[in-house]
Amino acid sequence: LRCNPSALVPTLIPLTHENGESVAMESKAVYESLIAVEFIDSISEAPTQQRLVSADPFEAARSRIWADRLNRECCSPYYGVLVCKEEEQRMEHFHKLLTGLKAFSMELSKTAGSMLLANDQLS
Repeated sequence: LRCNPSALVPTLIPLTHENGESVAMESKAVYESLIAVEFIDSISEAPTQQRLVSADPFEAARSRIWADRLNRECCSPYYGVLVCKEEEQRMEHFHKLLTGLKAFSMELSKTAGSMLLANDQLS
């Protein structure tokens, strides 16, 4: 909670080096999945094909849309499967998870390469 008010992962905490020791810069913590991905891209200086988010505006928007959909339609239902104690609730979340995975699978089948984005872009 000190670095991320949501108390969720990921939380990226930059380090600085003082007197030969690494010191956490907790006031500069970066959190929330999509924001963390963009932060990593901005500091990594990775070549275009290795970036986490495409430099192409259309492909970047497409990856953000699918990241959001996967979070809502796959990650959240999966969490429900794991934590719900009643079988009926677990099955409801399980069916939502399957629906989300099928939708993503259909989207992947539309791509020419092995990746979601054009030209075998990582993401």
